[in-house]
Amino acid sequence: MNILITIYYPLGYGGAEVSTQLICEELKRRGHNIIFASRGKFKDFKCYEIPSFKKNPIYSFYVRKLTKLLREIIRKENIDVVYAQDFNTTKAAMISAKIEHVPISVHLRDYWFACPKSSCLKPNFEICELCSYSRLFFCSKLWRFPWDIQRLYAIKSCWKLFKDAAILFTGDSSTNRRLEKIGIPYSKYLSLNNFRDTKRFEKIKKTNKNAKKIFGFEGKTVLAFVGNFAYTKGFYTLITIIPQILVQHKDVAFLVVGKGEGQHYLLPLLKRFPNRLKHLWEMNYQSIEQVYAATDILLLPTLWEEPYGGVQIEAAAAGISIIAGNVGGIRNGKFGVHISDDLDTTAWIREINRLLSNKRLRKQIALKGKTFATTNLDIIPYVDKIEKSLLATQSFS
Repeated sequence: MNILITIYYPLGYGGAEVSTQLICEELKRRGHNIIFASRGKFKDFKCYEIPSFKKNPIYSFYVRKLTKLLREIIRKENIDVVYAQDFNTTKAAMISAKIEHVPISVHLRDYWFACPKSSCLKPNFEICELCSYSRLFFCSKLWRFPWDIQRLYAIKSCWKLFKDAAILFTGDSSTNRRLEKIGIPYSKYLSLNNFRDTKRFEKIKKTNKNAKKIFGFEGKTVLAFVGNFAYTKGFYTLITIIPQILVQHKDVAFLVVGKGEGQHYLLPLLKRFPNRLKHLWEMNYQSIEQVYAATDILLLPTLWEEPYGGVQIEAAAAGISIIAGNVGGIRNGKFGVHISDDLDTTAWIREINRLLSNKRLRKQIALKGKTFATTNLDIIPYVDKIEKSLLATQSFS
């Protein structure tokens, strides 16, 4: 099949882009021809550059411009199926596919179809099922409100188009529940847990034995956080935890990887603990291996109902003990310790201390998580389901 992938950001931006690259590499190995429409490049694939949203900030105008380009690509490349990956490109992709009489599949990795911030998490940490204009008034910040209103209007305009899609790939039951609320029948979607090429991470610690030395943490137990510095990811819980743990344990060090709205809160801590706290800006898929190789315990204090995240799968496959929150897909995975109250920093510190004081327990938790990840969340069975569904779309158009 000739498959057109639409995804706004290029490889290196986030987890969705990594997943898309891996899926397409496997589909290519199986003989399919993959074409990308994106703002940047994806390794070893033909890519068409799409317009910048920043230069076309009115969403309806942007969709019109992108639709014209996608229709040209569909005709030029003789596309058999369009496979959309994100909010920025999905509406234009659905319109283009419908006009050109080509089936479309949409991959929903978060809640962009239900929430302008894609998380369905209010600033007061309450879970929201589905956004509305009245709820948005109390949820959005003043400076962001005009953008959120435009985005919510755009989101709602996608709902009818979803019904014309051949298949919607979803992350878990939380996504399915919200699709039901907007009137999408169960027959339209297929639930897929997230995945990674777990074989790649299985031997990281053996092949990167000097990783701790590279970061200046030789002989220390290393805790890590990898993700966006946002309240949805529990970053402010992390900021409370870090100084308390580093004061209590002189033989412990922290690696914090990422960037975001809360990064200025990290600066005083970096000055206070210059030799035991390191901040690394977002790393690419290759260099993140050294982070995992150096890490003994990974903290995932996420607060939104996130489906299985790529970070937890990678870390589990690498043999890292995980302490995580208790919301979304993460609570369904047998990756490690779950904190029942995600905002209870006392509980977080208690569990961290328990694992720091018991190396044998850490190894047991790590082995259990590694077995679960490598057995249930590898790329091959995941792509099997996607390929089967994409092939089935050929009888849909």
